[in-house]
Parts: sequence; structure tokens; C-alpha cells
Amino acid sequence: MLDFLARYQVHILLACGSFSLMLAFFVMIIRFHSFRKKSTLLKIQFIIAVLMISDAFSYMYEGVAGDKALWILRITNFLLYMITAANMFLLTNYLTALFMEGGKFDKLPKRLLLGFVIPSVQMTLIIVAQFGRWLYYFDSSNHYQRGSLNVIGYILPLINLALIFTFVIQHRKLLNRMIWWSVFIFCIMPVVAAIIQFIIPGFSFLNLASWIASVTLFWFALMDQNEELSKAANTDLNSGLPNTYGYLYEVDRIIHHADITDYDAYYFDIVRMSNINNKYGKQVGDEVIRSYGQYIRDYLNKDEIVGRLGGNFYVALVKKARRDEFLKLLQAVPIEIEFCGKKESISIAAIAGGYEIDKKNIAAGQIISNTATAVVYAKNVAHKPYVFLDEELVKELEGVRILEENARLALQNDEFEPFYQPKIDSRTNTMCGAEALARWRKEDTLIPPMDFVPVMERNGSVCDLDFYILERVCMDIKMWMEAGFEPVPVSVNFSRKNLGNPILAEAISKVVEKHRIPKELIQIEITETLDEFPMSYLVGVVKALQGYGLSVAIDDFGTGSSSIKLLKDVKFDVIKIDKVFVDYANEQEKTLLRNIIKMTEDLNIRVIAEGVEKYEQIDELKSMGCYDIQGYAYDKPLMKFEFENRLKNKQY
Repeated sequence: MLDFLARYQVHILLACGSFSLMLAFFVMIIRFHSFRKKSTLLKIQFIIAVLMISDAFSYMYEGVAGDKALWILRITNFLLYMITAANMFLLTNYLTALFMEGGKFDKLPKRLLLGFVIPSVQMTLIIVAQFGRWLYYFDSSNHYQRGSLNVIGYILPLINLALIFTFVIQHRKLLNRMIWWSVFIFCIMPVVAAIIQFIIPGFSFLNLASWIASVTLFWFALMDQNEELSKAANTDLNSGLPNTYGYLYEVDRIIHHADITDYDAYYFDIVRMSNINNKYGKQVGDEVIRSYGQYIRDYLNKDEIVGRLGGNFYVALVKKARRDEFLKLLQAVPIEIEFCGKKESISIAAIAGGYEIDKKNIAAGQIISNTATAVVYAKNVAHKPYVFLDEELVKELEGVRILEENARLALQNDEFEPFYQPKIDSRTNTMCGAEALARWRKEDTLIPPMDFVPVMERNGSVCDLDFYILERVCMDIKMWMEAGFEPVPVSVNFSRKNLGNPILAEAISKVVEKHRIPKELIQIEITETLDEFPMSYLVGVVKALQGYGLSVAIDDFGTGSSSIKLLKDVKFDVIKIDKVFVDYANEQEKTLLRNIIKMTEDLNIRVIAEGVEKYEQIDELKSMGCYDIQGYAYDKPLMKFEFENRLKNKQY
């Protein structure tokens, strides 16, 4: 082995140096998360290349006569000693990037600080040694000779490596496995090689070991970089939880390495997150998202998973044995926030869709799809804190899907029509207005709104339905005017989904103007139970509609959580009192109804009671000051030809 090394040592050193130059170029074109780490790896590969090439030249010219050979030997050996010290310096710099940029330490540890100081001292001694013979020198035949204190060139790097090695050993848990092994090899190999070279001089054991260590460091750093990129691609930045791709990967891993049927899958959505953002601000909202995810993650066992899909949406895989416990947790997760310099504790609830995994060969994507279906049903149909997807629900959802498809076709085929429910002035028993209510006539069957409106709200087609009914109402009013009837104002409901349209008021106004009917004959009804939009947005919509000359009514007044604030911030033309107040059951509810009516009178807002079904209710409402009545006590929703007859005789 020694004979082989002696014969081909120069060639080996040149080949290693060329390879390191190639690696240095490769590092230049790779993008690293840490610029400091990239810069250090680049410098290590470059100086190792210089080290190997310099060592090759030192062997080529050793024993060659002449001043030229002597100067080449002096320069190459100077580089060899300097690069050894620089290598220690760069290794410390690499570790500093790993520990400090990763946030593992607030300030530079003393042993890492010594890792910069010792190589600096060593470099100074090497420079000084060029003016004496105590470190190394060349005899008259240009052969390398060790000086009396040559051992210092070994001792200082060994001390440095020992400090670094003990530091890495102590804090090994802060490094991932690949980085730990790369640093371990980088520290151990040169030490072993230096001992061998000290015993057997004349061979480049130390430099070859340094080269192997540098290549190993590069390889492990590259693998770590790939792992970091993979982690970044699979991790949600705000919460630190797996994102969609990361969650799918983890679920797929369990499918292949464990029994997936031991788990329940969940898809859950934080309730009223927009209220938190509006009250505390987006920064606190982001902190809530982060703390919420961390709380769920800390609650789960190691073999359970939670991920964040974005926004307020989370997914989880939890053992079936902990179902009740986990569902209870989702109803009240305690979060501590800091707002205006004070700490507050808030409770975060979520609506969840669950799926009991009952087959092993299911795809990870199908698991998410099933839970997403369940949570949509829980939020929009069942209105429950959680719903589990089962066969019965699957059949029901299939019926809903068919209904959705048919509803879209029904709009194209003009199967919808407005029914008109009269509004009566109870003082004269005369019709003073009407509300247009959408009905779906499919062949000979009349489908009630409760069957199709929620479905159309979910898929967004209710927006088209609202404008369709408005068009039909405008056409009917125009026809009645041309036929000589005296029409009454007709109110048209607009879904909360339509309020997301930034030009809603303009679009409604254009429809009315297109049919050339007086705008006072059209009233727009907006429901009070608005969760999707902040109050300021609703104020803007109402003012825009009124700016176009349209009156606006607030429907279902009193059923929401912000009724009084609505009256404070928005000047409605009409308030419709919900049926739940009309059907009061005790004196307290009766007093509340009376005060609502009195308040609207003081605010000079017209009030109408809807859902009135009993004649005695009419008398009670009149005594309280509410005279406009809508309900079966007077009339049901009427088809177009029936309503035309009422227009001929408005008296009841």
C-alpha cells in the first residue's frame, strides 16, 4: 500500500484537487437556504483543492536542485500549513451557521469562539515561522525537514478539533443525523491521519484524510439541503405543521407502514376566525393560527398527525380510541394572546368533518376528500359542531349533487318563477306591497325553497337565481303597468353570497333601468345573519343601493348577534321583524317585540312583521304600532295570475 501511494501519490493528489475544484463549482450553482453555509462549503472545497494541488507540487519538487524548486517548495508548504489552519476556521464557521442561524443559541458559545481564535493564532505562528527553522525547513538538497517545534503544527489543530468535537457531542440532539455524521467524520479522520503521518512521515495521510472529510461534508450538506427543501415544500410556514403535500405524505406513510383502519380522519375549520382578525388585527390572528396548530400538535400522540391546508382549515389523523376526547378538544382550544400590552385568554372552537377509515387500500387523497365533504355538510346543512361521513350521508349527498346539477339546468330552462306574497296595511286591510319568493316548477311538481336554496347557496348558483327572479319581477311589473294595473312595491331577496360582488348595487340598478320601471317599485331585502362580511362592508352595500334610488330592507331582524349595531351603523328603509318575535311565548318576549317596534318608530324606519299566521297577532301588532303585516293570516304566496287578481282588488 505504501509503495503504491509513493508511486502514484502526485497523481492522486492532483486528481483529488481537480475533483474538489469541480465540487466548488457545483456549490456555486446550488441554491442553499443559508448563504453562510453555502459560502463556507464553497471555501472549504476551494482551499482543499489548493491544498491537494500544492501538496502534489511539493512532492514533485522535493529533492530537485535549484532556487526555483526551493521557492516552489517554500510556497507550497506555506499553503499546506495555512490551509490546515483555514480548514479549522471554516469548520467553525460552518458550525456557527448551523447553530446560530437555526436559532439554537442566542449568542456564540465560547468553544465556537475559540474555534476562530486558535486557527488565527496558528496562522500567525506559520507566518512568523517562515523567518526561522523551528517549524520546518529545507536542507541543501531541497528535502523537507521537520523543525524542533514542528509538533505545534499538529497540536493546535488537534486542540481545535477536540474543542469542536466535544461541543458537537454535547449538542448532538440539536443537529440532524446527516449533519452530525458529517461533522464527526470531518473531526475524526484528520486526527487519525495526523497521528499516522507523524509516525510515518513522507506520505500525505493528513491531506488525503482532509480531502475525504471535505467530500463527506459536502455530500452530507447536500443531503441536508435536499431534506430542508423537502421540508420547506411540505411545511406550512405560519404554523410549522405539514401542509397539504406534507399531510398527504404522512398519511401515505401510515397506509404503507401501519394499520390505517385504526384511525379517524378529520377536516376542521376554526369558527369565526374573521371576527378575531377584525377585533385584534391580522398579526394577532396569525399568532392565533400558529398557537392553535401547535396546541393540537402537542395534544396528539407521536403516531397521530395534524396538518394545515391554509386559512382556517386543518386536517388530522387520530386514533379511533380517542374520538370523543378529540372532538371535545375541538370545541374549546384555549389560546393565550397579547393585545395592547395585555394578555388575554380566548377559546377557539371548530366545526369538524370526520371519516372513520374502514379499509386499508384507501388513497390518502380520498381520505381528505371524504372529510372535506363531511365538514361542508356540518357547516352548511346540519349546522352541527361535527358530522361523520357514513353510507347514509353519502346517499344523501349524492341526492344533493343531482339536485345541484338539475338546479343549474333549471335556470337555463326557465323552470324558476316568482310567487308573490302580499304585504297588508292592517289599518285599512289594503295590500301595500309584496315579496317575490322563488319557486321551482319541475314538470308538474313544485319544489319548495327549503329544498333547493341551501343547495344553490353552497354551489354559488343562488347568485344567478337572485338576478333571475329580479328580471322576472321587473318584467311582470312592466307588463302590469302596460295592462293598466296599479302595481305595488315588490321586495326581492338577495343572498349573502351575492354580497361578495363588488358591483352588486350597480348590477341591480342596471336590471331595473333596463326594464324602465320606477325604482321605488323595487325593494332589496338583505338577511341580517351575515357572517362572511364585516359590518363596514354591509354598510357600503346598503349605501350604494340607496345611492341608486333603491330602498333596502333588513330581513330576519333580531335573529343575528349584531341587531342593535346594525341600526346604529346602517340606515335601512324597512325592517322586517322575524317570525320568532311575532310568535312570542311570554311577557318578556312580548316586551322585547314592543320595544323593537318602538325603536324603529323613533328612528323613523318603516317596520313590517312577517310570518303572521293568527288573526289575534294582527291586533296585538297594531296595538304596538306595527301596521304592515305579511303572512298566512292575510294571504299565502300567490302565483302570477293569482297576484294579478289581487292587484285588481287590493282590499282584504
